Amino acid sequence: MKKYEGVKALAFVSIISAICLILILMTHFTGSVGIILLLTLPLCASLVSLSVNKRYVLTYVVATLLMSIIDIQLALFVVLPSLLSGTLFGILIKRFIHGYYIIIINSLFQLLLEVGAIYLVRTIYNVDIIKTISTIIKLDDNDFHQISFLFIFLISLIETTLSYLIISNELKKISFSFNEKNDSFMPILIMNIVLLSLSISFFFINKLISYLTLGIYLYFAVILGYYIFSFHEKKAMLITQCGLYIISLIITLIVSSFIDITYYPLLLFIIPGSEILSSIYIIIKCLISKRRLSDATAFQTILKEN
Repeated sequence: MKKYEGVKALAFVSIISAICLILILMTHFTGSVGIILLLTLPLCASLVSLSVNKRYVLTYVVATLLMSIIDIQLALFVVLPSLLSGTLFGILIKRFIHGYYIIIINSLFQLLLEVGAIYLVRTIYNVDIIKTISTIIKLDDNDFHQISFLFIFLISLIETTLSYLIISNELKKISFSFNEKNDSFMPILIMNIVLLSLSISFFFINKLISYLTLGIYLYFAVILGYYIFSFHEKKAMLITQCGLYIISLIITLIVSSFIDITYYPLLLFIIPGSEILSSIYIIIKCLISKRRLSDATAFQTILKEN
């Protein structure tokens, strides 16, 4: 993608900033384009990050943030996170990071921003947002506190995924390439095993971190399941993995009748954990056939889609 320099870079940043200002003003005075603002700001920040050098990116972020101070809450909770996450999007895309990792990195980054904002509001306004949310959804404060990071992460994940879909779709229109190679089976499998181990370990140490790790683990478990069902022996994998899901469900139901309710969250690991067995089968089959696991032809469904 062509980078703008000098006067062209400044003009480009000015145009994008003006668009953001219009959206900010419309949101402030009418409140009618809040959703559009949430989706547009990350796209604009990504475009700026990819089109100009760091100096102009900083100029854009500072200028847009200053223009938004007409509404402090809007600037703090919408504009700043959107600008920073959009800029991070651009940086990760520029470094050709795989889309799977762009989504999870940006989701965790937004989680940090949201948690920081929550503690800032508690300090400045003496308002406990976590307690307020637990009251709205009618959950015990202590119970909700344990899943609060997971709750915020899932919201961030949904928002980031939507942003990624929009940003990648729009940038592809101007011939920008994304890393969507299909050679991530082993890294995804390793991430599943590591996150599964960490989440179970933290369950007995810190449930707040355990549930957050569970959310991240489930994200990678979905991707791993996609790879499993896309393996070239599609019929065999469909029968094998669906059978493992059913067996895992039965085991979960049986075990749940023998353990204390306190340990019920651990049962959430059984069904997605069965994917590891199918992954071992795939590894063995690839070793026997001398096919590399990084070879996209081993996963024909994914290959056809790209």
